[in-house]
Amino acid sequence: MKNVNTPIRIPQDLRDTVSALRIDPAKMVQYYIDRLRFYPYFCDLTEDGKSDMLFRISQAMVECQRSSDVASNLDEINQRYSSKLIILSKDQTLSGSGQDLQSTALITDWQSEIYPLINFPQEVIIEGGGTVYPTFNFLLINSHFGQHTGKYLQMLMKSISMVQIYAHYYPDDQYSHKAVMRLFQQLWENEDGIFLPRSAAQTTVINEYGKRFGKLFIAAETLRNFSKRIQLFRPLIREWAAKMKEV
Repeated sequence: MKNVNTPIRIPQDLRDTVSALRIDPAKMVQYYIDRLRFYPYFCDLTEDGKSDMLFRISQAMVECQRSSDVASNLDEINQRYSSKLIILSKDQTLSGSGQDLQSTALITDWQSEIYPLINFPQEVIIEGGGTVYPTFNFLLINSHFGQHTGKYLQMLMKSISMVQIYAHYYPDDQYSHKAVMRLFQQLWENEDGIFLPRSAAQTTVINEYGKRFGKLFIAAETLRNFSKRIQLFRPLIREWAAKMKEV
């Protein structure tokens, strides 16, 4: 598969986040991508929505086929797995964990059959020289949204900045991304080499600003306007990131 060699720009809010916390941006993005799953997106849709999603994915794969010679094979494979996923999503006899296991196996098998026929990016270079490796789940979701791989990756990178997460994180916000909030919680619990080495001075700054950010989040509890919350959190993250560069 081809690669995306033109570096993808890291959104400013994420740049400030990784600077503030001393995080390797490519490893953080990869950590998130590795945990993306297509099936929950698919399973929550109506029957028409499921068919529409799978049709868009198939069309995207046709556009990325290696040659016209593989078109019939590509179509047969996509239709076969689309049918299996639809049947699975209707199966009321399976528990949630059972559906999860079967959907994971189906998508793994789908990937093994489809990858030799398509030319989706295998690697994406991001700003600063880091490399991100898209998963098949990433590619399925990306195809559904109909975005260029780099643009979709930028959308994801924007969503995992502290500014965006905490600006959205209030009751009844339909865009509240609890999975991304859990991502940050998991980072602290299991670093997986994502955090860069820190000096004692940098650790002091992180602890100080972490407490300030926590207090700001509590103070903003009753503020339910996303734009105003952005204006509240963004200056502190930028100040935090700038301070980290000084020590």
